[in-house]
Amino acid sequence: MRPSGSPSSCPECVFLALGGETTGVGPLARYQQLAADLGIGDRVHFLGFRSDVADVLRAADLVVLPSLDEGLPLAVLEAMACAKPVVATPVGGVPEAVIDEVTGLLVPPNEPQRLASAVLRILNDRHLAQRMGNAARARVQAQFSVPRLVTAVEALLHRSPRPPLRHDDFVAVEQTRAPAPQTVA
Repeated sequence: MRPSGSPSSCPECVFLALGGETTGVGPLARYQQLAADLGIGDRVHFLGFRSDVADVLRAADLVVLPSLDEGLPLAVLEAMACAKPVVATPVGGVPEAVIDEVTGLLVPPNEPQRLASAVLRILNDRHLAQRMGNAARARVQAQFSVPRLVTAVEALLHRSPRPPLRHDDFVAVEQTRAPAPQTVA
């Protein structure tokens, strides 16, 4: 990552790393050394596990998740709920949440130059960042909220060919089970 996509391209940037995986003895030392080698050791803060993630996210300009493998990362949904644009790799369930050029930017894995360029693009265009952040919040509310989940589960249950289970169904199963064997000491 040098010159156009290097951390030196954004000397006012501060980098925050959240999550317990960033504070283990081995990984933390490697990450700190990498930051020092890049000349940004004084601007990278490894915060580890935090109970105030929403506050940290609200203070950020954007969230970056350059994963090689993911499910549907809660970190992305939390960032989007805080109206932050997301720069991420399109792995696992990430593209289900992050819509490229709408709620953030998707870049191929293992391409640090493109990742850096995407980050700088958002940082250098406040209007773009705000538009993507607002779209991200709207998407999370529309697609990933608890009411949306409940509606989706109810719809799934209503489409089921079997009738929903009733309390009596569970009682009948319990009555047909053989009693547990007794042990004698």
